[in-house]
Amino acid sequence: MKIAFLGSSSQIAKGLLREFHNHDKHHFYLFTRDTESFNNWIDSEKLNSPQVKLESFEKFNSSHEFDLIINFIGIGDPAKALKMGSKIFDITYEYDQLVLDYLTFHPNTKYIFISSGVVYGDIFKSPATIHSSSVIHINDLKHTDWYSMSKIYAESRHRALEKFCIMDVRVFNYVSSDIDMSSRFLITDALRSIKENQVMKTDDKNITRDYIGPKDLHQLIMKLAKNDFLNTSVDCFTADPTDKFSILELMKSQFGLKYEIINSDSGINAYGSRDNYFSVNFKANSFGYEPLFSSLENIAMASEALLR
Repeated sequence: MKIAFLGSSSQIAKGLLREFHNHDKHHFYLFTRDTESFNNWIDSEKLNSPQVKLESFEKFNSSHEFDLIINFIGIGDPAKALKMGSKIFDITYEYDQLVLDYLTFHPNTKYIFISSGVVYGDIFKSPATIHSSSVIHINDLKHTDWYSMSKIYAESRHRALEKFCIMDVRVFNYVSSDIDMSSRFLITDALRSIKENQVMKTDDKNITRDYIGPKDLHQLIMKLAKNDFLNTSVDCFTADPTDKFSILELMKSQFGLKYEIINSDSGINAYGSRDNYFSVNFKANSFGYEPLFSSLENIAMASEALLR
């Protein structure tokens, strides 16, 4: 297959490129803003083969012929999402429309849009299910709603374009050795504390998360891409979700994390309250996806690589 990555320098794209390159005989066209720094990363990962071609965004157009396009463009870091605010609408729309315009010339190309669990909105007192409705408080919109609404709008457009093969893959939490160590997540806060030999302080509120890694995400995408035609959405899930205190104990026992529980809110709330931010919507099973790893296993593998 000829596969195009839009936003190929993102954390998720890097992990997937490595998995694709190691296991599949495809040709990759990588579109990114900063080609120079990303080319350095490609060299460092020994991915600079004839299978891989790096391009600037300006060169993405209908003259290319791709079998599959994967759109990774979005804001994953909650601190950056807060700073971006409502501009996330324009960014999401611009690059999604770029692909939709391409599909009008190449209607047989398959399109995978990396969506997010935030598409469900404010429902995460309990995990998402196959029957969940997206909840947005339309008469009391907050800055934490912008990201959710940008994904809802994108997915709605995709379902309306039923003549095209478009698959929305909703990532809830993702962890890999490509994680940006300066980002503000529980995992990165813990890893920085370990590296700097500092005590990590976190609030006393337990939360449940499901961290997919590049191996299972690669498996899911390949299962979807092998179907002749799909216009649908699927939720990511692992063999087992986990909770914050289990993560902290894992990081303590395996990597020496020192942490202190404090009675305050120490996190960044960019997407609204999400006590149980994961899904038990196992629709992806119907396409042959069977996760191999649990959340804690994915966290342990990524942490070990980052702390070498």
